[in-house]
Amino acid sequence: MFFSMQPDIIYPPPADRDYLLTLDFVPPSVVGAPAVGYVWDVPATGFLTIELPTFRTKDGLEGYRFSFEVTEVAPEPATLGMLILSMLPLWRRHRRRR
Repeated sequence: MFFSMQPDIIYPPPADRDYLLTLDFVPPSVVGAPAVGYVWDVPATGFLTIELPTFRTKDGLEGYRFSFEVTEVAPEPATLGMLILSMLPLWRRHRRRR
């Protein structure tokens, strides 16, 4: 069984975020599946395709369970350094007034 994801072409997701897909549950009878807790990085562009062992269910309530998480990317250290340097004059002015 193959499971694929692709971002919307018309409304692409923001590139300044990380997208993660986590495997939360694997049916007990499945052999050869990734371990529970396995995490895939979902690209903001392109496809993510995952191959999983086939599992048939009678009621649709059993099966693989996934969670999808979106997190903002932390600014790189250079950006953080620029922010700190830009705040120094304000801090000096505040210190002089005391």
